Amino acid sequence: MAVPFVVYDKASKSWYRLNPLLSEEDLQKLKDLWKSRLIEAFGEVLSGETLTKEFNIYAGDRYYSLPHDYVEVLFELRYNARKMFVNYANFYERNPFREDVDLDFVRFVFGYENRTERYGFLTNLRRYLTSISVSAIQKKLEEVEEMLRLVEDELLVLDSEEFSALRRSLEEKAEALRAERDRLRSLLEDPDRAFDILFEEAQRKADGMLSRERITEERIIHILEGLYGKRIIGYKFVTVEEDIPLWKFLESNPSLVLLSDRHKTIDFLLFMDPYWEDPPDPEFITVGGDQSGGES
Repeated sequence: MAVPFVVYDKASKSWYRLNPLLSEEDLQKLKDLWKSRLIEAFGEVLSGETLTKEFNIYAGDRYYSLPHDYVEVLFELRYNARKMFVNYANFYERNPFREDVDLDFVRFVFGYENRTERYGFLTNLRRYLTSISVSAIQKKLEEVEEMLRLVEDELLVLDSEEFSALRRSLEEKAEALRAERDRLRSLLEDPDRAFDILFEEAQRKADGMLSRERITEERIIHILEGLYGKRIIGYKFVTVEEDIPLWKFLESNPSLVLLSDRHKTIDFLLFMDPYWEDPPDPEFITVGGDQSGGES
């Protein structure tokens, strides 16, 4: 169960973000509510003995700041959307089967289709976000018009003969700004289309931000920031090789960092110390040799 700390007031048609500060009493109340809902949903297939046991219920109260924490948010969303039988599979990977297992409930879990239910404004994003879409486009239009005004003012005083290259560049920029201005104006005339366009743009941005490559880079950055205790503001990643055998990677004797999250995924990476006096060129790094000990 995910609870966003955002409220939409239908009367004023305004959005409010709540301060997500939860006390121990608040967290306990959330646990009690969730336990009651679990019993309500699955009580018929749970044995009486199971119902008397203590429920291990986790209530997280972490505050996420987007877009910086989008990797963590993605993980939480995927974790919450997992199939219920994943917990059983993970448990029995490390433990033997027990005789006191509620077999009827286990069979129910393995046949249960995980359903996601949405409530409140999440049931109809178009209805509640259309007004925000129009406001967002209006603000973007104002920014584009201001940029266009500055470029056109610059063109009025620029010497065409002395700064011909710069003038051509400014003219191209002005043309692009006029096209964007006209596009935004047309969107304001059709609020539904405005929502679709902004939603598609946000989805493309999210797909890029949540790609496997980007998430891997973010995980690496988090590790390095933890190692050095400093904020990394600039970096460049170079892929040397992909999908190589582990033995081959280990034989290359690099500085090794092992990354792992709560899923069964592990990434290895070459860590190049920025203080090396004569670091190797990444384009010419080769990894390992053959299993007989030869080098490459």
